[in-house]
Amino acid sequence: MTVDKRLPRLVKANEETTSPKISIYMTTHRAAPENQQDPIRYENLLNEVKTQLETNYPDSDWQRTFDHLSKLIDEKVDFWQKNKEGLVILASDQLIEIFRLRQEQEEIAYVGDYFHLVPLLAYYEEAFDVILADIAKDQVQLYLADQYSYEPTEIDEIKSSFYDIYDDNDSENKQTTSRGQGSIHSNQSKSAQVERDRDKYFRYLDQEFDKLAKEVERKILLAGTKENIAAFKKESSSKVYLDTAIEQPISGENHQRIKALLAETLSPLAKDNVKSIEDNIEEARGASLLMEEVEDIQLAAKEGRIAELVIFYGETSTYASLIDELIHQTIINGGEISVIPASSVSETSTYALLRY
Repeated sequence: MTVDKRLPRLVKANEETTSPKISIYMTTHRAAPENQQDPIRYENLLNEVKTQLETNYPDSDWQRTFDHLSKLIDEKVDFWQKNKEGLVILASDQLIEIFRLRQEQEEIAYVGDYFHLVPLLAYYEEAFDVILADIAKDQVQLYLADQYSYEPTEIDEIKSSFYDIYDDNDSENKQTTSRGQGSIHSNQSKSAQVERDRDKYFRYLDQEFDKLAKEVERKILLAGTKENIAAFKKESSSKVYLDTAIEQPISGENHQRIKALLAETLSPLAKDNVKSIEDNIEEARGASLLMEEVEDIQLAAKEGRIAELVIFYGETSTYASLIDELIHQTIINGGEISVIPASSVSETSTYALLRY
């Protein structure tokens, strides 16, 4: 699972503090008129947060943080115009972190001794995040994407056009004659030059994609004509690409068609991830390195014995606050966490794969 790097930093920054941890989840909207209601819903959730704070914590532990959160209500341009489909705010006296997600979120207003991270981690687990690269022979358009949605992005270090890099292109050379063999020879030379320029640009992109994928810890999903994808793979040496690709350009497609192509391409890969986690659980069980009782897992988490904490996230949980603590301890001790939405069960279940 690829998790936003701010998340472990936030947990570790709050390791020693006893101040309340505020977790707010909500659906948001990208455009008017729907997004005009987002600040109102946020204010309602903030009122729920305040009730919990007043009931369980002294004012001195949370008032300053709450005041900062309240100021967001009126930041109509700077804050609410940047919406995506979902919003998560995690706040304490140490840090406030804001996560904008490409998936709607069930409304949650939660205050506790630990952040409520299960829905956010479930989002990262379920979303098969990639960099989508729509390649043509002399240009590329990049997108941040998963199997649900996408958005265009620009990477300053990557030149989106051949002509932004090279000035030795002579594919437009006017060497044609009006008829005869001269014209045929000239057309063949022009076609060969176009292919050489394309391959040159693809080698450049391959180098830049390799650096980008390793920096953001995402695979690259290629899109484009079958011919261009085949030519790109022939020139590439990096291992950062998915084996599958979208074998058509997407630049001319409408929004719903692109979403459908992403779902068709990436959803099977997301299911493969879940199957791999289930196989890891059975392997740990066979090696007597699996715990299933929450109370036992709690002790193992404090001892730093958990290599991976796996949570099948149902609609209800008897141990909701304890699971928040387990996630906190696992992150602090450098363990991995997988949170899988469990549509087939109602009750949340937890497994710990042990280091020893």
